[in-house]
Amino acid sequence: MPAQADSIGVTVRSVEFTTAGGLDATFAALAGKPPEAVVVMSDAALYDLREHISALAVRHRLPTIAYVPEFTDAGALMSYGPPRRAMYRRTAEYVKKILAGAKPADLPVQQPTQVELSINLRTAKALGITIPDTVLARADRVIE
Repeated sequence: MPAQADSIGVTVRSVEFTTAGGLDATFAALAGKPPEAVVVMSDAALYDLREHISALAVRHRLPTIAYVPEFTDAGALMSYGPPRRAMYRRTAEYVKKILAGAKPADLPVQQPTQVELSINLRTAKALGITIPDTVLARADRVIE
């Protein structure tokens, strides 16, 4: 990812934490040299912390984009990715096939078939960000 980011003039800085309580310190450290935005990577633990992450991002005035639309429901600025409910349905289909005797190695790897762009205008307003009409027109969901 850093090579792709460099090619478009973006600097990527990876920030890690080890506990949910560590999020507060992580965001406080970011405030010392604030990034232009925060990208929340796909991780089950982060999903469970989406409300806390979103609140910290707004408190520290950091626009945040996440990997599933449920983050915007929790207050993140935007998200782009498959809704978890669709991924759960697909997982259940695989479990059913395996329980019916299919070998997991014989099942095809599938990509998500549904991807949503979700934008939270309340968060945009709190951050003083204006979302262009062209972006809003492409959004699948807009939270006002």
